[in-house]
Amino acid sequence: MRSYKALKSFHRTVVGSSIIAGLVRHLDLSLRYSKNVDARVPARRRSGPDDDEGNRKMVTPIDFAALVPRLVRLESLETRDLDPSLLEVVFLNQDASRRLESLKKLAFSKEYGLFQYGCDVDAWLERLAGLPRLADLTLRQADGDDPILPHAPVPPTFPRLTHLVLQQGMLDEAGWPSPALDQMAPSLVHLELEGRCTGWFAGALASAPVGLRILSLYSTDADGWDTFGPPINGVMARLQNLERLSLCRGAFDTSLPSGLADLVVLDKLVYLAFEASSTAPDTFLLALLKDSDHVPNLAILELKHVESAKGNTVEYEAGAIPPFEERGHYPHWPMWNGWVAPEYPVGVTEQGLLAVVQAARARGVVVKGSAYDALYWRNAFEAEQRVALFALGDLTGEYRRARDVLGAEAVNAHILARSIASFEGGERGEVGEA
Repeated sequence: MRSYKALKSFHRTVVGSSIIAGLVRHLDLSLRYSKNVDARVPARRRSGPDDDEGNRKMVTPIDFAALVPRLVRLESLETRDLDPSLLEVVFLNQDASRRLESLKKLAFSKEYGLFQYGCDVDAWLERLAGLPRLADLTLRQADGDDPILPHAPVPPTFPRLTHLVLQQGMLDEAGWPSPALDQMAPSLVHLELEGRCTGWFAGALASAPVGLRILSLYSTDADGWDTFGPPINGVMARLQNLERLSLCRGAFDTSLPSGLADLVVLDKLVYLAFEASSTAPDTFLLALLKDSDHVPNLAILELKHVESAKGNTVEYEAGAIPPFEERGHYPHWPMWNGWVAPEYPVGVTEQGLLAVVQAARARGVVVKGSAYDALYWRNAFEAEQRVALFALGDLTGEYRRARDVLGAEAVNAHILARSIASFEGGERGEVGEA
């Protein structure tokens, strides 16, 4: 659902029919572009901080508290930018949470502050921990500097939780102030951490369950905040059961030889990824791959630390090229827009990446990702440039631009081939008429 109006209608339907309520298995509420205000109710003069908005809600906390517990067979509930007053009321209501025993997956995301001021987050988490089948939990808070999980000396235990996603905003890089993950989720297998600052990753992982098999670290920052704080190198030794690992910018120190020594303890690793803008120098990758004893089970290496882009093609545009009058808007005219050459970060070169790919192939490791695609960008660009320049010449009868770029020999060969094809096509037409 994408609006509170739709949610209000859904509320009326479910409250009015227990049969329909029992059929609902999945509920997805994406309400970022909808405001929980009923425009039909006139605004009053505010007498308190929440008086005006609270009396004009399209869906009230009472409505939501009546809705969700009726969904007794609900298996997954996902919300994005849900009114915090609605999010809190259900799971702070003991009777309501008791009736959601079928829930296996919960995902809550909000741009600013997942909880409203004054919410008893500890009690809210305890209610979630009491859901007997909950195996998948996502808590996202894109901005704000409050910890998404409160510190608790003895945190509530989620006994069946195997997948946990936590996204923080500008959490101070000094440390992880939240619960010990091995106590909170002892059965955790898959952990995803995201943040504008990545310095808290190491603190969180210092208490991660040693049985963790999948770890994905992502940066949501575009301003360089994710480069501050300690990398996770110091906690790698406790994560030796990892089979899949994704590393973002600032999360791992790839300095040699220490960075290599920290990574090669992962004997069970099958998949390794370096995300966009991460630091993965050619020398580090070659050192990792050239010794078959390093991560011996590695099968896939995904490299995203070099990016490029390919635009539309003349073929995709049904043989057309961009209009001559708009050529100023097309950097590579007569090619279509979208072609962006690879930018190699410090320590990465095209030749070095080719050597990495060769070393990987020698070990039977598959290399993929945007960095791998970048190696073949120039070939794709030049092939499309050739097609576009010939298309321009065919359209105008003037091949000067093509000759300047491709050379006279290539252009003459194209014109000759085109003439032969035209002649043969004409002959076939005459034979058909005869």
